[in-house]
Amino acid sequence: MTTKNQTTTARPAAQPQDLRPTNSLGEVEPSIPDPHAGRREGEPDPGSLDQQPTRKRPPQTGDRGLPPSAGQVLNRATQFLGFKEGSNNDTPFGAWYGLNHQPYCDMFVSYVFHQEGGEEIGGHFAFCPSHVQWFKQRGQWGSSPQRGAVVFFTWDGGPSADHVGLVESVGQGGWPHTVEANTSSGEGGSQGNGDGVYRRVRNPRFVLGYGYPAYGVGAAVISAATVSLARVMTAAKLDGPRPQGVGTPGSEVDVRVVEQALVGEHLLDPSLVDGAFGTSTVAAYAAWQRQLGFTGADADGIPGRDSLVRLGAAHGFAVTD
Repeated sequence: MTTKNQTTTARPAAQPQDLRPTNSLGEVEPSIPDPHAGRREGEPDPGSLDQQPTRKRPPQTGDRGLPPSAGQVLNRATQFLGFKEGSNNDTPFGAWYGLNHQPYCDMFVSYVFHQEGGEEIGGHFAFCPSHVQWFKQRGQWGSSPQRGAVVFFTWDGGPSADHVGLVESVGQGGWPHTVEANTSSGEGGSQGNGDGVYRRVRNPRFVLGYGYPAYGVGAAVISAATVSLARVMTAAKLDGPRPQGVGTPGSEVDVRVVEQALVGEHLLDPSLVDGAFGTSTVAAYAAWQRQLGFTGADADGIPGRDSLVRLGAAHGFAVTD
């Protein structure tokens, strides 16, 4: 297994501005006539959103000028597991955003994307409903749990988001396994205004929906895609004995999506994403099958429906045929 080297690039120091917070489109957040009416658990006081300064952010890009991968963002988020807030919601996430001592679940998500150079794909928000609208306006909103998705919760089943986190993986029944801030470690405490950063497993009935950042993987950006099981199976059988780089005509697009997902699982080097299901891709896919618990002939590197569907669920593509 080859792991892509990670580098950290120094960014210009952010300077506080005496301005209302803006979203990632550069638009001022709308003012709310009654800032205290309808305030939901876990959200900053909307009045504070119009009174506190935000920070001017330099343009951000991920490694090699591309957006960060889901793995990079999630790795950054998990570095804060076990973090406990100070008195009255005192956190580095709120201090960075310019709204310290406020509920900070969405500021944590924004901070993680910022640290990986991905604000343009993940957003810059403190107020969950505004973040939801941002994803909807970009056509990046849906109901399917995916690794790296930004998941929004509604505790009472209402139409407005109460809380937000990041999907680390998807369990049986579509239950999202998440990393969340400003929550509690278990069911006993406040779910949307807790004391720190924790891994959680959430019942889908509390999910309002998912935002899908346009992550980068290797040398390309993954967007919503479908993959033909028949085409990638044929390619793996024909390309597998060949050196990497010699592909089957008509299968290149499907194979490239699978390869990008294998890069996201740290099973394939990004330099080998070439649309050919050659020896390296077969070996990487066999490692994915073993990771799922398959053995023997079921872990031969030739995609089957179960393993491919599970890879698609984790990386945002659907399987046809």
